[in-house]
Amino acid sequence: MKIHRIFLFRPGNISEKYRQFPFPTRHNAITDEYEVSKESLGVGINGKVLTCWNRETKRKCALKVN
Repeated sequence: MKIHRIFLFRPGNISEKYRQFPFPTRHNAITDEYEVSKESLGVGINGKVLTCWNRETKRKCALKVN
């Protein structure tokens, strides 16, 4: 018989590196910072992926929506 150990990940045993997001959480509309296109890059079980551009840097990126 094999005995398996189960580790529960609670805030106490998660490394400090992963306790916080590596970026600030924002509460404004996505359209404030990005220009969202209606162009669909694909559709999957979890939603649709649209093309968008960062308004400040003009960098092209993808946005997943449900």
